[in-house]
Amino acid sequence: MIEALLHRKLTVQQENMEDILTSNVFGMLQYAPPKEGLFRFLARARIAAGDGTYLFPLQDLSGGSETVSYEFWPDWQVREGNRERRIQPDVALHIRDSNGTSYLVAIEAKYHSGKSSEAELADVKEGEENDQEADESGSQVETKAVSIECADQVAREWIALVDEAKVRKANPILIYLTAGFSYPKEQILASAKDYRRRLPNSPKPTICWLSWRELADLFDAAAEHPILGTIARMIEQMGLTFFQGISKVSPILSTWQFRVLPPRWRFQVPPMAFCWRFSSPEAGTLPRTWRFDVEPIVSQWRFQESAAAWRFTVAPIVSRWRFKR
Repeated sequence: MIEALLHRKLTVQQENMEDILTSNVFGMLQYAPPKEGLFRFLARARIAAGDGTYLFPLQDLSGGSETVSYEFWPDWQVREGNRERRIQPDVALHIRDSNGTSYLVAIEAKYHSGKSSEAELADVKEGEENDQEADESGSQVETKAVSIECADQVAREWIALVDEAKVRKANPILIYLTAGFSYPKEQILASAKDYRRRLPNSPKPTICWLSWRELADLFDAAAEHPILGTIARMIEQMGLTFFQGISKVSPILSTWQFRVLPPRWRFQVPPMAFCWRFSSPEAGTLPRTWRFDVEPIVSQWRFQESAAAWRFTVAPIVSRWRFKR
């Protein structure tokens, strides 16, 4: 599929499908050394600390002895009220680091679309001051539950992730992966608030954000591992890069010259003057008739030079630019 995308054999609709993008990227990452590929990518996943800084919970996965297993679109079940709901994150990663610590990382990937479901605006704003205080300080604040079910997609996935992590005795981390340029504070805060209304006495969820655009910065399309280079070429072809500035513009060579139009013929005829008179007929001739005497016509001509016109010949301007983080 990735080769079909690189050679533009997919339709525009297929290229814009986030499932295909997820399958291409993570499907290839599992065949590259985690230290060189996956862990470098996950290290950029961040969560807002509340004081304008960010925390990177997976930045230390670089010891070289970590192991990772991949699950694509796993089926998890979570009980909400009196029913069970099926939850299916895009990718689940079970990671064990060099110290024996286990992480269960669920990835909810988005491309052009947003969350499949979100909490009602009224529910999100209710108790906003208390939730904001909890988010900034990291302390637990009890709030009244609005409903027994989470309406927000990411909040539901966090609930299912926590239950699954308990079974595997791992630390849960949820990554919200988008094509954005900056941290989606409002979206992640809305998910955290909806979860806290569902389970007000639970710890603050660990919901991180990561951008697809980090891949172009991390991997070199020419010099890296062949699998990582292929991923980098695909990401760059799809335009998933940060702004990287504008390349230096080459000098412009401009030449000009006078353009002289070819001469044209011009005839100048003076006004025609004529006079007339009565002509008396001779005896025995026809009755009197009118006769016009026309003076000879003098025609003069000359070349008329056309006015000179300016003409500029400008060489094509070649400007190369790309996005730079």
